[in-house]
Amino acid sequence: MQSTEELKQEAMSIIRGAANIADLRAAELTYMGRAGVLTQILRGLKDLPEAERKERGREANAVRALLEQEIA
Repeated sequence: MQSTEELKQEAMSIIRGAANIADLRAAELTYMGRAGVLTQILRGLKDLPEAERKERGREANAVRALLEQEIA
């Protein structure tokens, strides 16, 4: 499982480097779409122990909020 910090850095780089709306939409789908990387991390939380699940969930939701804000 990719760390949320690595994911955030990678996604922010792609979003900030987007040349047009289509690039932003592609980044949004890649990270937050139904089969997106961040979506898969959130779905995988159910398999973690409760304490780790809570922390990883907080981190993943913070990354999601940041990416949504950057894309908007």
